[in-house]
Amino acid sequence: MNLFLLAHGLGDYVCQSDTLVNMKKEGNLRGYAVHFLIILLFDLIAVIPILSWQSMLAALIIAAAHILIDYVRYILFKSDNVYLFLIDQCAHILVILAVSVLLSLPSYSPLYVDYAVIYVYVVFGGALLIRHVLDTIALQSSQYAVRNAGKIVGILERSIILILAAIGEISAIGFVIAAKSIARFKELNDKEFAEYYLIGTMLSVLLALVGGLAAKSLV
Repeated sequence: MNLFLLAHGLGDYVCQSDTLVNMKKEGNLRGYAVHFLIILLFDLIAVIPILSWQSMLAALIIAAAHILIDYVRYILFKSDNVYLFLIDQCAHILVILAVSVLLSLPSYSPLYVDYAVIYVYVVFGGALLIRHVLDTIALQSSQYAVRNAGKIVGILERSIILILAAIGEISAIGFVIAAKSIARFKELNDKEFAEYYLIGTMLSVLLALVGGLAAKSLV
């Protein structure tokens, strides 16, 4: 199951570009086809350590179900928000769990796979979750619209905090937050932006801490 979870994270969080997301939002079937091939490719790579006809079938079913869930979501809602994002991700994970159990796939969960799953979900999945949460606040000012820079900073922030939490150096996390805040010092005088910034930072730290503690518990 963890192999398919990792494949899902890589295909849905890391290798799904904004262009592909926009194509899917517009109902472009080519976008869904490309996304299906990406998910299927990662699923097929994932089953190499447990290669069998059951695992190959599981990869195909999971990839097909993934695209079906995405397309049904488009047909029913034609919109995007944090609630739909969470429901969508839970549906994908439940499919992976159900298929793994129903096809009695062998367990393959070395520590490096578990760590990789935690890292991908916290760092890259967390970036998508935080973006959806902040979008619900609908801060309109163009001076806060630099998403790519914020995304990169967030990825680095969660990566560092995840590592610090995993090795038990919780006290050092304050340095990371302080370093991030220095760049926004003047903008924090704007109460609206300060609240927006605080929500994003606290959610990012929370996700990283949960992931770090989960990684620490595996040792």
